[in-house]
Amino acid sequence: MADEVIKACIDRLLPDHLRILAAQNAVKENPDNAPATTAGLSIEEIAVFTNNLWQPGRFLRVSFLDGDPAVQAKVQQYAQLQGVTIVSSQGVISENGVFFATGCATRCFSC
Repeated sequence: MADEVIKACIDRLLPDHLRILAAQNAVKENPDNAPATTAGLSIEEIAVFTNNLWQPGRFLRVSFLDGDPAVQAKVQQYAQLQGVTIVSSQGVISENGVFFATGCATRCFSC
């Protein structure tokens, strides 16, 4: 019991002032991100109910900032199941950085 490691994932939240813009960009990226209904909802509420899916066929250039190569491979495998290809760009500046803490990705992928 004393040697037990507690693992936790932390979702990074956008500041309130960026949520509406993020929702608009998400719907531009993939129309399936739009909420099923917007009737009676404020623009802030619509932003909360907007999904965050990449468009199928999207190539993402990603730098894995740390982590076990086996876990990195699982992230790439999961992305491919979703129709997204991750192009690893170790040592090169990329648009997306993924770092791992306590065994889970905390920046770009939900645990």
